[in-house]
Amino acid sequence: MRIALLVSSITLLLTSTAFAADDVVATVNGTKIKKQTLDTYTKFIQAANNGAAVDPDLILKNIVNMELLYQEAMAKKLDKDPDVSVRAEMQRKEIFANELLRRSDVAKPISDDELKKIYDEKVKNLHIPEYKARHILVKTEDEAKSIIAELDKGTSFEELAKTKSTDPGTKEAGGDLGWFSAQQMVPEFTQAVAGLQKGAYTKVPVQTRYGYHVIKLEDTRTATPPSFEDSKKQIIASVQNGRVMEYIESLRKKAKIDIKTSTPAAVTKPGKKPDADAK
Repeated sequence: MRIALLVSSITLLLTSTAFAADDVVATVNGTKIKKQTLDTYTKFIQAANNGAAVDPDLILKNIVNMELLYQEAMAKKLDKDPDVSVRAEMQRKEIFANELLRRSDVAKPISDDELKKIYDEKVKNLHIPEYKARHILVKTEDEAKSIIAELDKGTSFEELAKTKSTDPGTKEAGGDLGWFSAQQMVPEFTQAVAGLQKGAYTKVPVQTRYGYHVIKLEDTRTATPPSFEDSKKQIIASVQNGRVMEYIESLRKKAKIDIKTSTPAAVTKPGKKPDADAK
């Protein structure tokens, strides 16, 4: 309760008094927390919350809590742990790297005209085929061959699917899979469908990890590409990623880099426990 009252009192003082950047807003076991730290952390939290207002009480409390935890970690000498030190250093470098990119041309805004030009170029020759098909799934190749033989005699595909298929999701619908793109099916299935004429069925069983399929293609169409508005975020991410890679490549060309052969980390063989006494 006393800590909460102290934090609230400090926060109230902050809101009613003009502080300079070097002014101390809190002290934790003798360690001073300055106004600049509070301001910087507040900006970070606001940015993480898309600019939404943040509770000043909570901000200061978080800073105090972090300082307490940090002091306890130092007391337990966690800074001497090699793994922790490496992670801390990598995180530090990541912060500086991200800030460098944020201040570089990589983060330069992309106009809607530029985005629209990229979008038009991408969809100009974009033809994504979609298929409407039915299938009958069975466990063995012989079962699939038997079904194909019945189809050759004129038996209804839909009726065979209802009585023979082991796919619970499509069985009652006569094997109907609806419309799907190539990416939605396993490669063997898609390849078989793509090789069929409309209205035809596979003359040999199609094996996938699910079993053996007999497939009938009912129709094909070209999928409508996503709208410009729906594609903007993806295009922006793609452009910015390209800029980052170009920027890094420019740095690599100017740098002297000597990469040694990596030493693989120790791996415990399956079934063998690591030696706890190994030095």
